[in-house]
Amino acid sequence: AIDIPAMLVFTDVWYPGWKATVDGRRVRIYRVNYCQRGIYLKEGNHKVEMMFFPGLLKAGLIISGISFLFVFSLGFLYSFKKLIRFKVNYL
Repeated sequence: AIDIPAMLVFTDVWYPGWKATVDGRRVRIYRVNYCQRGIYLKEGNHKVEMMFFPGLLKAGLIISGISFLFVFSLGFLYSFKKLIRFKVNYL
């Protein structure tokens, strides 16, 4: 518990993508001492949660999904073409 409003400073590195909640409410994260993260807390007891969501994760997942579909489609077309060629030659 804290008796006066204060800044809670985390000693790990500040980086875009960090999200924080205090008692279940979203709060702003401040850049402190050039490279650390900090959040303001009011007096009292609090539950603080920090979560990291990398910004490029979504783009990476989309690119990976499109690449997978492309490769899968090429494999399917190759197999289908081979099957048709086999049927034509067999008849």
